Amino acid sequence: MAKKSQNDYDGVIYEPSDYIDPRRSRRSGGAKSGNVQKGAVKTAAARKPAPQSQFTIFYILTLVAAVTLCIVIFLVVFTARSNNGGVIQPPSNGSTAMTDPDNQPVAIEETTTFIGFIQEVVPSANQIKVLDIDTGVISTLTADATTTLTSRFGQAMLFSEFREGDMIDVSFTRRTNVLRSMGISSDSWEHRQVKDVRVDVANQTLSYGSETYKFGRGFMVRYRDEPYSISNVKPIDTVTIRGYKNTVWAVDIIRSHGTLVIVGKDEIIDGHVEIDTDVFTMLDSFEAMDLVEGERRLVIKGANVEPFVKLITINPGEVTTVDLAAEAQLQLRSGVLLLTVSEAFYTLIVNGELKSTNEPVVLPYGAHQIRIEKDEFEPWEETIEVNSPTVDLNARLERIYKIARLLVSTEPEGADIYVDNVFVGRSPVNVPVDMGVHTVMPRLDGYISVTVPVDVRTNEHRMTIELQRRNPGVDIMP
Repeated sequence: MAKKSQNDYDGVIYEPSDYIDPRRSRRSGGAKSGNVQKGAVKTAAARKPAPQSQFTIFYILTLVAAVTLCIVIFLVVFTARSNNGGVIQPPSNGSTAMTDPDNQPVAIEETTTFIGFIQEVVPSANQIKVLDIDTGVISTLTADATTTLTSRFGQAMLFSEFREGDMIDVSFTRRTNVLRSMGISSDSWEHRQVKDVRVDVANQTLSYGSETYKFGRGFMVRYRDEPYSISNVKPIDTVTIRGYKNTVWAVDIIRSHGTLVIVGKDEIIDGHVEIDTDVFTMLDSFEAMDLVEGERRLVIKGANVEPFVKLITINPGEVTTVDLAAEAQLQLRSGVLLLTVSEAFYTLIVNGELKSTNEPVVLPYGAHQIRIEKDEFEPWEETIEVNSPTVDLNARLERIYKIARLLVSTEPEGADIYVDNVFVGRSPVNVPVDMGVHTVMPRLDGYISVTVPVDVRTNEHRMTIELQRRNPGVDIMP
């Protein structure tokens, strides 16, 4: 075997088919085999550069990966700088280091943080007016695209969702008054849509449940986005109250109240008032009542009226007056007076009002004063109670007798005098009689007895009767 040179390739050589003739290889044996090895050396020499191309590919791939990593790092840094407005996180002293586009510090921005409550919101300008509850300082601050807005639970909020009276945690740049963050304070408290809130204006306190809160500086009360007087808040109102620790800062009136007054109720007997299904009271004691705003159902009942139902509207802060006497729909129950009088041609007076005696007298249920008058008769008067469809009433009139003095003389004197067939004495006599027509009869032995009619119309009436002996006639002198 020939000695290998330093250029011979000791590995496996893959050659095209035209380099090898299988038939010739088998016939020629070893001689021909040497020719094949020689050709193989040439082919190996031509293929030695293969390992250099593989290294080039590896180098290119490594370079691409390095460039990609640089790009990723650049994007991360750029995004972080954009989210912070080009500002690095503030140091612990409350100042913020500012950087220019070349990442060089150019200024120090001071940041202020406090708890306050919103006094005014201007959504169109993204501005709020907020009061620092610790210092009492009012600041006007503006939100921009970099401002973080959160709810009490850390959820994202829109600027338009904040409202007057909200308790908020505020962080802003002092130089520009631009908000860095604003969120509903998790340290504040809120009672939503509650009733039975008691206000003590004199002591500047508000109580709900077992808690009593003092009014804060700049304390805000609003109803339908308008200022409202705290003195008008009643326990029946529905309110939302917000505050911090033992101080109340804002009260929102959800449902207010008005006042109902009922007049013209004097004619209703044993009346009572029903309002919706939660108010029941006697009508006599009803003067004025505060009711929750809105439409309410008023029912009036009484012994002498048909049930009266009316829908009324209670407006907040206003007085609604119901005059029962002017309500055409309020029907009083009534009865017919059936009157029997012992004398004809009398005068009937009911409750001081003259009534006709030629038509039925219809009276509402209740007490009524009945008076009957007639000349020369005592007035008849009685109070009756009408509580049924008909009422029977009998009236007996008593004649009036006026007292006068009747002086009777006779000639001769000493005759027995009879007035209305009653012996009253011997003439001359002075006897009391009722005014009107009477009969006088003197009797004396030997004289003719006569009966003389007399009409007494004055307080004192004098008459002289001249007696005649039995033969001649009688001469009567008035």
